[in-house]
Amino acid sequence: SRRLRDLRALGFAPVQAIFDAVLPGGPIIAPPGLVIRFLGEPTVLVDGIELPTSAWKSKKALEVLRYLAVRDGWVGREQVIEAVWPERSPAQGRTLLRSALSEIRRVLEPGRTPGEPSRFVTTERTRVAVAAATDLGEAEAAMGRSDHATAFSVLVMGLGELGSVGEWGEELARHVDRRRLEAAERVATDAASPQRREALELLTDLEPWQREHVDALAALHRSVGDEAAARAVERRWFDDE
Repeated sequence: SRRLRDLRALGFAPVQAIFDAVLPGGPIIAPPGLVIRFLGEPTVLVDGIELPTSAWKSKKALEVLRYLAVRDGWVGREQVIEAVWPERSPAQGRTLLRSALSEIRRVLEPGRTPGEPSRFVTTERTRVAVAAATDLGEAEAAMGRSDHATAFSVLVMGLGELGSVGEWGEELARHVDRRRLEAAERVATDAASPQRREALELLTDLEPWQREHVDALAALHRSVGDEAAARAVERRWFDDE
């Protein structure tokens, strides 16, 4: 332990960060302190405190943080550069990435002593990782264990406005839409689910051409004696037709 303290004093703090966080090639374990939300209103929280958008001097640094959080583990530096700065040369991209990582550390941990390991950012020569919990990860975990109700409750708001980001943002939006639709379809088939009406309403908005969703939603309204709501759903479908 004394040798480790000596190394840290000499500026080798990142070595400790790597050993504390992972074994080489292993997964990054997210501490509870950093939470990044993509759904609804995108936010970044550190220890429960939301960081204002104004805290970021560079919107690209925020984009790098979000991209790494979505990737959930080690990501090659060149891959990050290609996603965030596709128009830049490799040399320019490496410089921009170093600057972005420095800003991420500064914004997330303003009180961190220079040379101390970051709680959230781990870097190696060719790769980098951010340890963060995300609502997207929560939804994927719920889908993986067939807990569609929880996944739907997380995904129902849809992807928030991430600003001007690269193609990875468009791919993420398509993925979220697919997962949201899948979760809604599963919940809509569960007659006992308290979220069934909300899921059917979403499905009629996303797939207005699917008569089965309209019929199921109208029937659900009638089952609770709300004939007016049932007729409104049916009228909307016929109007769209």
